Amino acid sequence: MISEKLFKTLPEEEKIFWHSHIWEVKSGMAMCPEASDTVEHEAMEGLVTTYGKDIQTWHIDQDTLPLGIPQIIMTPQTDSQVHPDIFKMRDQLPGRPGYKQTREQRNDIIPPTRDPLADQWLVNKAVQLKVEEIPHKGL
Repeated sequence: MISEKLFKTLPEEEKIFWHSHIWEVKSGMAMCPEASDTVEHEAMEGLVTTYGKDIQTWHIDQDTLPLGIPQIIMTPQTDSQVHPDIFKMRDQLPGRPGYKQTREQRNDIIPPTRDPLADQWLVNKAVQLKVEEIPHKGL
């Protein structure tokens, strides 16, 4: 995770691998389970301006071993990109209000202007790694 300031310094060809945390914060899905509402709100004010680059090495819900090549993970950027069961699971977590109430509580958090190269899911693109065989150059 990096700051918006640092993200802006990345080369354009790098930015496509990154996602913003705007939706996660504004949707009410991101949370600090053991923090007070005040502390969580302050944390989300900081998080909303950050960018993340996640590489998944293991689909633990699908495989018993980390098979295949790693994949870049893009977080959802709209409610429509999330299965409804995920919202239900979020609301079953103890000690926190539901995502709808949390979303309302975060109305005052102003997100930054989204960089058009980040969040490739918004333009229906998936950027992924691929296996490429290269010649061995020896020691």
